[in-house]
Amino acid sequence: MKHRLLPLYVLLSAVLWAAAGVSVAADSARVKGGVEEIRYYDISSLKLHNIRRELARKGPRGYWAYAQWWVSWSARCEVTLTLTIDMPRHTRLDDMSPDLRREWLRMTDALLDHERMHLDHGRQAAAEIAADNCRTPYAIIDRWAAEDVALDRRTNHGRTDGVYLP
Repeated sequence: MKHRLLPLYVLLSAVLWAAAGVSVAADSARVKGGVEEIRYYDISSLKLHNIRRELARKGPRGYWAYAQWWVSWSARCEVTLTLTIDMPRHTRLDDMSPDLRREWLRMTDALLDHERMHLDHGRQAAAEIAADNCRTPYAIIDRWAAEDVALDRRTNHGRTDGVYLP
């Protein structure tokens, strides 16, 4: 078994976030909402090249899926979080070949996991805004939005985590 060493910044980041999670977790209770809503768009093609074409044509904002998080707050620092994911749903799974169905299910599981990582950034942002008593909400949102960009860059929009079709 080949072992890979994580770069130091990854390990340091993990330790810092684990430590920050303790203080932020207490403030996440002050955040209203935060329940994810998954909205689906339908895919019905049965051939791989047509599935790819349909995903490109119907997918949100030119992607196969898209996660969005919104944080709002009141003058009294009542923080509200809205989370949505737009995902593809195949309407003819039973008509697919077993191999293609297996690949579709693998890919959509990886895709949902990837999109949920983006939502986690929104959860962190909302909890930090609450913990900060809404003093610097825009800076916090900007930082977590940059984390969304970094996540997509690091994973090639989830491809390195399994978001691809062969």
